[in-house]
Amino acid sequence: MRSAVIVALGLLVGACKGDPVECEKACRNYAALVAWKKLDADIAQAPPDKRENLKKRSIVEFENQLEQGIDQCVAQCVSAHNDDQTHCMTEAKTAEQADACVK
Repeated sequence: MRSAVIVALGLLVGACKGDPVECEKACRNYAALVAWKKLDADIAQAPPDKRENLKKRSIVEFENQLEQGIDQCVAQCVSAHNDDQTHCMTEAKTAEQADACVK
């Protein structure tokens, strides 16, 4: 899971222009969509009686990892100067849409 968040944040190197607020939105949205696609699949495969605890643990782990990487992602995003990708990343509703923004 940690590597998924780090990879997700790292892919945003070329995603934003100048506005730290918009960059943070884009970074957070991308990371959440990509990480939760995998986490939801993992949770669904767990035994039914273990899913709730796994989900709670996954939320805490994801939030901790996101907070550890968000500043770097925002800084890279601000220096990249790409409004189109910023908007795309912010508006994405699925992991596939988010991935398409950075390719």
